[in-house]
Amino acid sequence: MIAVSSGLAGLHARLLESLRHGGEQQLRGAIDDLCAWLRTVDPRESADALCLERVRNAAIEAACRLEKHTAAGLLRCGDASGDYFRQVSRFTLLEAEAAAVNSQSKVLFVGAGALPTSACTLRGRFGCRVDCLDIDMEACRLARAVFDNSQLDLGVIWGRAERQLLTPYTHVWVASLVPEKEALLDSLQPRLQPGCRVLVRYANGVRQAFNHGLQMRSLRWSPDSLVTQAGHLHDTALFTAPAQP
Repeated sequence: MIAVSSGLAGLHARLLESLRHGGEQQLRGAIDDLCAWLRTVDPRESADALCLERVRNAAIEAACRLEKHTAAGLLRCGDASGDYFRQVSRFTLLEAEAAAVNSQSKVLFVGAGALPTSACTLRGRFGCRVDCLDIDMEACRLARAVFDNSQLDLGVIWGRAERQLLTPYTHVWVASLVPEKEALLDSLQPRLQPGCRVLVRYANGVRQAFNHGLQMRSLRWSPDSLVTQAGHLHDTALFTAPAQP
């Protein structure tokens, strides 16, 4: 517990420093350090809730800024390389296999951000329709510019999932950085088409330093399965929307 708390304190300081300077290199270094540290600790380790919240808030802000920097860099020179983004892409394919995504799928990605790596991976691999949803207007603007520049035919929607028409979608992804997942799931369930697969990225325990958690016991429905990989930053709960009475 002491070692975990000390590690989190150091990471929090590193993240705050990167936010103060605001450069892409500093942000990427801080995020990479956090990711590397999380891969070395037992995910079942516990930590002070307030400490986790502070680190998570700083990490999410740093990750969102990094995505915007990277998206802008992609528009300038076409380079979006990085270990963090490669990890995201690889895990997305594991999720897609578990959820039986194919060329006829219609996907909504909630919390896609300025550089929707997962959405691009799905579109590139399967050729399916993918719409990216985010509440950050600047993130939506950058994502749309990236798609236009790369000629990727993906939709970008600014707004909240609770206000979207969901019946066209066969799959709904929820990003790990999206908070209050339990309330979101409850609001989505009655508006999904029966059989829609919902993939919720989350992490509990010490990995909440970079992800919002998911309390299964408080949900009105239960996941069919979990997608996990040793050393990855989060897990994914896979749900199937039931038929409405």
